[in-house]
Amino acid sequence: ESRRKGRHTLDDNESVTMLRQLLRLRQACCHPQVGKSGIGSIQRQVLSMEEILTQLRESAVLECEEGQRLVVSALNGLAALALLQGSDVKRAVER
Repeated sequence: ESRRKGRHTLDDNESVTMLRQLLRLRQACCHPQVGKSGIGSIQRQVLSMEEILTQLRESAVLECEEGQRLVVSALNGLAALALLQGSDVKRAVER
C-alpha cells in the first residue's frame, strides 16, 4: 500500500548500497585524502591535517601566481597592440 502512495521502501541490498555511498561522501567531505580526486591520489602516504593544509596553501599560491602571470601577459599584449596602432608609449602603458 505504501508504494501506491508514492513511497518506496528499501530492501537490504539497496540500503547497504545507499549507506556505503553516504559513508564515502562523508569521508571525502571530512578528509581531503579520501576519494579519487583527493590529495591521496597524488600522495601515497597519509598526511596530517597540518601537512594537508600546507599543501593546499602552496597549491593556492601557485594558482594565484599563474593567474597574475596571465594578466600581466595579457596587459603586455594589449600595450603592444596599442603601440602598433599608433598610440604613444605613455597611453599604451596606461591602457
